[in-house]
Amino acid sequence: AEALGLEPMPLLPPPPSEGARAVWLALDEVSDPQNLGSLLRSALFLGAAGVLVSEKNSAPLTPAVSRASAGAMELLRVHSSRNLVRTLAAARE
Repeated sequence: AEALGLEPMPLLPPPPSEGARAVWLALDEVSDPQNLGSLLRSALFLGAAGVLVSEKNSAPLTPAVSRASAGAMELLRVHSSRNLVRTLAAARE
């Protein structure tokens, strides 16, 4: 089985409505598929709008991650960023 590609995301999308704040989980270099899957599962349960993963040294979206996430990987928006610090700084502005 081949790993799924992460969707590149240069900037985080704006909040869904006036006054509402979207919460995103930012992950830097989570290389273990089991850990990534459990973080995705927790993010979905806690209502995160999506997950932003650094491209460098992060586990790819594989069937092992999907199993560990109990299907949350397929329901969440999972994006990658080449430079996580820059992307988060741009989202802050």
